[in-house]
Amino acid sequence: MSTAQVAGFSTANIRGLSTGQLAALTTVQIQAIETSDLYQVSGSQLAGLTTAGAQTLSAAQLLSLQTSNIGGLTTAAVAALSTAQIQQFTATQLAAMTTAQLASLSTAQVQSLETADFAGFSTQQVANLTTAQVEAIQTIDLAVLTSSQVAALTTAAVSILSTAQIAGLSARGVAGLTDLLTTAGPSLLTTAQIVALTTSNVRGLTATQIQSFSTAQVAVIESADLAQFDATQLAALSTAQVEALDSANLRGLSAVQIGLLSTAQAQAVQTADFNTLSAAQIGGFNTAQVGALTTAQIDASLQQMSLASQPSNWRYLIQLRLLRSRRRTLPALKTRSWLL
Repeated sequence: MSTAQVAGFSTANIRGLSTGQLAALTTVQIQAIETSDLYQVSGSQLAGLTTAGAQTLSAAQLLSLQTSNIGGLTTAAVAALSTAQIQQFTATQLAAMTTAQLASLSTAQVQSLETADFAGFSTQQVANLTTAQVEAIQTIDLAVLTSSQVAALTTAAVSILSTAQIAGLSARGVAGLTDLLTTAGPSLLTTAQIVALTTSNVRGLTATQIQSFSTAQVAVIESADLAQFDATQLAALSTAQVEALDSANLRGLSAVQIGLLSTAQAQAVQTADFNTLSAAQIGGFNTAQVGALTTAQIDASLQQMSLASQPSNWRYLIQLRLLRSRRRTLPALKTRSWLL
């Protein structure tokens, strides 16, 4: 059968081809099938397309495949497609592929996918990506994943994400890790991955995620990232986690953030760290927090306030001195009343 004869097939002729007949067509004959005719090919017929036949499909022919039928392509045929051919598929066509078809994509094929393609993946498709495929996803593509899509990743897939990929997640993408951390535990993220969080995506950390972090993980949160914590995120820190923060971490907190800490959290700040807080930060402690500070913490605060004393801090400095003095002379009295 000549290519001219194949090109002259009517819609009825195309629909009448069996999978065996489609498989018997040569690559030259496959190329001769008009796009309007290929559009009529059913999913069951597409199953007869050989890998060699799939590799000869033009961009126009690939685009003509109906989304309702594209699932008929065998995994072998999908895997045989070149990266250039994969790029011809629309996001809608890729979203219509089966999980088995997507799982058959090579890492090179995955890397050739466009950002819009990843945005169109269903959670089920994302869940069935192999670790090798996830590792091959470019950072620009990871940035478009929703919280639901990220939550669909397997724990094995998340554990192999590079620091660049973690940094590439959006705030909503980071928020999608909540369920995974709850299920797999805080060890799912390495300290290197936590360090890789940017000031932008750290805003996506939920209270549940923060509470699941070990003290070792909290200790590596960079000061610039900690500076992005809002009231809810700060409140999620346990006293043990606050105690794990060192002076480098704490220097990222503003006076406003300091004032948002609970009295228990304020007490958990190590005395040695008070020696490195700025006068502005120490001045951020509210009356209730100061009343809960230990004598050692107050002494450390006084030292810092005295070294960088400014008129705006004098009232606070006097309060600290009164509190320290009163604790030493009348330890049985409640110190909080002296700050009213």
